[in-house]
Amino acid sequence: MKIAKYQTWTVPYALLLVYLMGCATTDTARLYAGPQKPDEKIATLIAPYALTCPEILSVNGTKIEWQRRVELLPGSKKIEVSCKKRYPRDPFGGWSGREILELDAKAGHEYELRAITRGSGKSFSYGNYCTMRFIDKATGKTVSRMLRRVRPTGPFSYPNTLN
Repeated sequence: MKIAKYQTWTVPYALLLVYLMGCATTDTARLYAGPQKPDEKIATLIAPYALTCPEILSVNGTKIEWQRRVELLPGSKKIEVSCKKRYPRDPFGGWSGREILELDAKAGHEYELRAITRGSGKSFSYGNYCTMRFIDKATGKTVSRMLRRVRPTGPFSYPNTLN
């Protein structure tokens, strides 16, 4: 039996598609013990899919791995976040940033991470970076404050690779 040329590529492309769909899942990280609590008793952090790739890296020192939604108990939190936007044809251009934010999380509230770019983004410089903040989805107001900013040390330093 002779297999057409396009059929030999079907399986690898199908496997790649399944792999990429797995990377785009919206798994939830729960940062509390015990069974799932109702939404009225927890606070929720959301890092939406956006061009600036906002990402939650850790909450009070607990690392978060690729989850776009984080459920946690109310209270004061120190949250490490990052964002990056690179141009495919220009590895030296774009924005990046990594910050430690403080948030007083309230029960029953959802907070969305937003990234704002600064600078032209045309070439790498310390003038091009992202700054992040959490917005309360119910009120639309900024509810976090920046404690510390960590800037990349070179043109190939992505925020997730800093020590």
